[in-house]
Amino acid sequence: MSEWQPIDTAPRDGTEIIGWAGEVVVLSYRYDENDRDELRGKMWLDNSYDDFSCGLASVPYDPTHWMPLPTPPQKE
Repeated sequence: MSEWQPIDTAPRDGTEIIGWAGEVVVLSYRYDENDRDELRGKMWLDNSYDDFSCGLASVPYDPTHWMPLPTPPQKE
């Protein structure tokens, strides 16, 4: 696995990463479509993905470091 890198070097194309924001969390840089405040724009969001029927929105984070997700195991 890679070493932690400064968040400024992380991909901002929607790729999921492991982020450090006081805790380890899977994040991606994207727009929260359920956030009615369009001025906030894109942000680091967790991978909970929203359940519109429940009104849940992804949680924004302010990570300081990141690393790529490991390669998932292959099916046998």
